[in-house]
Amino acid sequence: MSEWQDWMTRLDSAADADVDDVIHELAAQMLASPPDPSATAVAMRALARAKSDLSVRSAAMALAYTASADDVEAVESLERAFEARRRHAFLAPSLLGTLSLFGLRNAAARVGVTRYLLRLRTEDPRPLLIAGLKAIGLLCDREDEPALRTKLFALAVSDDIAVRAEARQQIAMLKLADALLADSHAGLTASLAAAKAAFEVAEESEEVRPDASLFRLMIDAVLQFDNIEFNREAAAERVGHLGSELREMGGRRAEQIFRMDRSPAASQIAHRCEVVASALEAAAKEVANAAKWTNFDRSVVRLAECYSEVRYRSAALPGYERTGETIAGVADRVVKLRLGPVLARKVGRESFEEVIRHYEAGESLPEVLGGLQELQRVALEVERSGTHSLSEGAIGNIRAMAAAAGCTPEELIRRFSVTIEQNDRDGLAAYTTLRPSPPGKRRMKMPLPTIGIIVALPEEFDAMRAMISNENRYRAPGSGGGREYLLGDILSVRRGMHQVVIAQTMDMGNTSAASRASKMLMDFDELDEIIMCGIAGGVPNPADPQEHVRLGDVVISNRKGVVQYDFGKQKGRVFEDRHAPRPPSARLLEAVQMLEQDKLSGQRPWDAHLRNGLAARSLTVPDASTDVLLDAKSGQMEHPVVTEARPRVFLSPIASANVVQGDFRKRDQLRDQFKVKAVEMEGYGVADATWEYEKAGYLVVRGICDYCDVRTKHLQTDVWKRYAAMAAAAYVCALIEAMPGTQRNV
Repeated sequence: MSEWQDWMTRLDSAADADVDDVIHELAAQMLASPPDPSATAVAMRALARAKSDLSVRSAAMALAYTASADDVEAVESLERAFEARRRHAFLAPSLLGTLSLFGLRNAAARVGVTRYLLRLRTEDPRPLLIAGLKAIGLLCDREDEPALRTKLFALAVSDDIAVRAEARQQIAMLKLADALLADSHAGLTASLAAAKAAFEVAEESEEVRPDASLFRLMIDAVLQFDNIEFNREAAAERVGHLGSELREMGGRRAEQIFRMDRSPAASQIAHRCEVVASALEAAAKEVANAAKWTNFDRSVVRLAECYSEVRYRSAALPGYERTGETIAGVADRVVKLRLGPVLARKVGRESFEEVIRHYEAGESLPEVLGGLQELQRVALEVERSGTHSLSEGAIGNIRAMAAAAGCTPEELIRRFSVTIEQNDRDGLAAYTTLRPSPPGKRRMKMPLPTIGIIVALPEEFDAMRAMISNENRYRAPGSGGGREYLLGDILSVRRGMHQVVIAQTMDMGNTSAASRASKMLMDFDELDEIIMCGIAGGVPNPADPQEHVRLGDVVISNRKGVVQYDFGKQKGRVFEDRHAPRPPSARLLEAVQMLEQDKLSGQRPWDAHLRNGLAARSLTVPDASTDVLLDAKSGQMEHPVVTEARPRVFLSPIASANVVQGDFRKRDQLRDQFKVKAVEMEGYGVADATWEYEKAGYLVVRGICDYCDVRTKHLQTDVWKRYAAMAAAAYVCALIEAMPGTQRNV
């Protein structure tokens, strides 16, 4: 009788009071032994007989560990256990996690757990949702599944802070894993920057999120190291600071790191972040001191050690293979790339071979020896291609020119193409000359803005500013005003990152808006869309509750676009409207349509952005008593009751003119004639500019701050103006993040 048959006999003969002890002993032995499919039957029997929660978990883990990759019966047993305990606060998350781990090597288990994950709903218990999110990240890291990614993004807007934070952490992990798919170095750095931004979002989603902080610091160290060729001291200092911060965090919060997932894989990932940052820090110090090298053997071997730390010890991350591959890939696509020119300048071919011989003669480590050989190869490639053209003196010249230009060396390189001419016997650069980049060939490491946002008031600018990350002021070349911009990022909940550019008009009105939009289109070649965002007067309709607009609601231009109601011909007492139709962007309207679809199922992502924006600016929802609507006789009207959550979102034509509308009679006339729900002063100017340039679409998004009625202006104060501006900005943020991000590089 085999060992497992003996265990089967013990299980069958054990009394109910003793069976849990037998199961714990059995599971411990199974998990301590190599996986043995012949033990599957006894593990299934243990799962069926388990009484306590802990014994159920132990038996399930043992079954998933021992069952073979094609064992369908084991999958069915685990599924039955999960379904029987679907609402159990402790066992449901544990069994779901066990089934997902089994799904990494068993196709039937993957299908089963995918089915459960796609059925998750925001009203499910928090522990189950968090376990499900971890499972989605695990499965997608092994093999991408679009349906699971969609579920991940859907849960990323949950009202539960912990669930939302975990979803965003898993999204960031997948973005990091996706980075290695980039087909160019610029694409890799852009993808890493997008992953860093995603970890920042996850980090800010919860009060304590050290796992996101670790990855953000590690990626930042990688990106800083990528700049080391042209700014050695500054990059080395920055990498060193990040490495110290990361190590301090690891020591200070050792018990908090992955506090809801203390698995070996999670702990190993946390450790890898520290190791990578420390290796980059050491390599950066060596490069920064390259001019003072006296012991080539020690310096080159140290760089090889740093390279091997990143390259050869990152791949074994159980359940996170793609993430491990990305970290390892950083060694070849960032570290090695930046060390090559330094080694080509400082170490000759014969000297490099001598360093390797000396190292082999000692107590050499295979990983470090492999690192030395890789660095030798890249140094020889650089030497043959002549791409190591910047000497120490040339690098110093670039730094000096950057200081004189009032920018960093990286910014200088982005603005200009560097022409290197070699004419000395050592093959080192004798001098460098700078020439402007050809038109339309700006060199930038990050994607250029593809979405422009125009506002007319400081309150609107501040509201939109609260919705972006990584903000950066930028002044476009050219004389006169209208050249100041604010660049920033908005993370897509689907994939990628949107870089946006925000500008405020020089004055109110369609003329100023058209001028600003035209300059924006000229200054940013890659713009696909321009959104006019800000406040407007609302056009109420108390006779029809479904069409009734109130203060704080949001109105978006529909397919009929913007009506310029002051453009036409005056025929006696009759004004003949002659505005030309300017339909908005089909792409933006499609994104609006998607948000409308999601709204029917209760998903309103702009609500979270509005809450966060108000909190960031210490604003509150205005007092409802100030939302006063008067009839023609100045009597106060009651607002009709609707059940829909506020702020409500409406799609309709929007009226626009170069006049501040304060006549309620004119307001109602516009409603009856054009079916508008908002009246403003800039939308048609933006529509005209995009139509004339034929290169970008437009959309108008307005938050309602008054009723176009001078009689109630004293009640609808700046409080409503700030709130309405924030509501419009929140919707624009939700709209942009609902579209797939772009990664254009020029």
